[in-house]
Amino acid sequence: AGRTEKSAEVTSTIYTPHMITDEYMDDLLYKIGQLSDRFEETGNRMYYIMMEAMVNSYEAKLKIQMQDEQV
Repeated sequence: AGRTEKSAEVTSTIYTPHMITDEYMDDLLYKIGQLSDRFEETGNRMYYIMMEAMVNSYEAKLKIQMQDEQV
């Protein structure tokens, strides 16, 4: 549905495993939204599975971010 489009510059950023920045998290959330839109449009289960994996990754990274903030 009506998600805000991002420029190609933002989505082409390369992240290393240790870079859990706000920008990275925003980008991941955006990609989750795009997969959700694709799943709604096509009903293709592949998009749902990819979205589910990204949501799990997002939640794990969010948990790590919160633990890092407590230190």
